[in-house]
Amino acid sequence: MPNDLAYSETCASIGLIFFAKKMLEITADSKYANVMERVLYNTVLASVSSDGKAFFYTNPLEVLPEAAKKIQEKGT
Repeated sequence: MPNDLAYSETCASIGLIFFAKKMLEITADSKYANVMERVLYNTVLASVSSDGKAFFYTNPLEVLPEAAKKIQEKGT
C-alpha cells in the first residue's frame, strides 16, 4: 500500500485483520488471508516501537519527522 494513500491507523488495521479473519473462516477464500498478511506487515508491525513498549496511532512511514518533532515540542 502506498503510504500517502493508505488509511493506516493502528486500531483500524487491527480491526481489518479481525474482519478478514472472520471472512476467511466463513468463505475459506485466500484473498482474506492476503489482506491479513498485507495489513500485518504494512501497518501493524510499523506501528510498534522496536523495543515493543510503545505504539504509534498513525503509520510512522507516512509521518514527516520534522512535523512530528514540532508537534511533540508543543506538547499536543
